[in-house]
Amino acid sequence: MKLHPADIESRSAVLAVQSLQSAGECADLAIELADGRLSAIELLPRMGIDRVCRQILGSVPPIRLDREWYVLVRLAGQDDPSEKLEAVISRGPEQDLVSDAIIAQSSSQEAKLWLIRDSFPSSTAISGLH
Repeated sequence: MKLHPADIESRSAVLAVQSLQSAGECADLAIELADGRLSAIELLPRMGIDRVCRQILGSVPPIRLDREWYVLVRLAGQDDPSEKLEAVISRGPEQDLVSDAIIAQSSSQEAKLWLIRDSFPSSTAISGLH
């Protein structure tokens, strides 16, 4: 077993993708550009984000919901992974994969992005969709 130091810094973003295929290509791009810092990546449907924000959090979604699919990505490491995350985001529109993106600017914003994802099961149960 090889031990690695715990990640100190993390950054997360939500990317609005053109299609499911674009989501897969975004994941490939994140793996390619993250230089081993990809900590998590999740596919999120628009209706799930909307439902969680309205029913669970009572807040406005963190990104304009004009696409069917979104990718939530987290990069982490010993130092700030912002540049790597920005590289992923800037290449997305160049390759016609991403139409919009937001980067969490604080740890509380990052936690809220992941709370949205983590609240999907609860929102489904509340809606009676289980």
